[in-house]
Amino acid sequence: MSDLNARQVELNEGAAKPPRYGIPVPDGAEAFATGKTTRNGLSSSRGGSRGSITSNIESKSSFLIAAVAENRAREIGICAIDLVSPYELLLWTVIDSHSYVDTMSLLQAYQPVEILVVETSKPKKINDEISKRFSGSNCRVVPIARKYFDQTKGAEDIKRVMSNNVDINIGRNYVAMASVACVMKYVEYIQGVYIAEKTMKVLLV
Repeated sequence: MSDLNARQVELNEGAAKPPRYGIPVPDGAEAFATGKTTRNGLSSSRGGSRGSITSNIESKSSFLIAAVAENRAREIGICAIDLVSPYELLLWTVIDSHSYVDTMSLLQAYQPVEILVVETSKPKKINDEISKRFSGSNCRVVPIARKYFDQTKGAEDIKRVMSNNVDINIGRNYVAMASVACVMKYVEYIQGVYIAEKTMKVLLV
């Protein structure tokens, strides 16, 4: 697990290539979140039918996955990718109140299918608020190990995939970089979507 942030993990060249949308989320996400993973620290199991999974996503007009990170100053960083058309990376940095009104309004406006949050041993107010707001909806809240919210790795990911010349100011948006790292790793190893170099338009929303 220690090498996840040091380099990009590569699949074995001799192995079968993963489907574009590869793993039923409950099984894959559980292993990803708890650290019960294999080969380079990430799950390699691929259950389910490729056709059924692909059809499930491609039949939707949107399949947005968002990650939410927070610092102690209640500054929220959000990154989102729509897997139906993964050509844009959406970024937000929000300085919010104790009730997280702006963050909740933003998430509810975009209606993500999954929201990735930092897994904690103690209750975390923003996680509780997200779970409460999306209770009874089709959105899944997925706790992910904190080590996947790596600001340095997120900045590297942005530079690798960005195709436009937007001034991100990585230092000022460092919390959002943590959410970038989590989303990029999650969509590749859980959903089976690899984002190639210089293929995404990064939007600071």
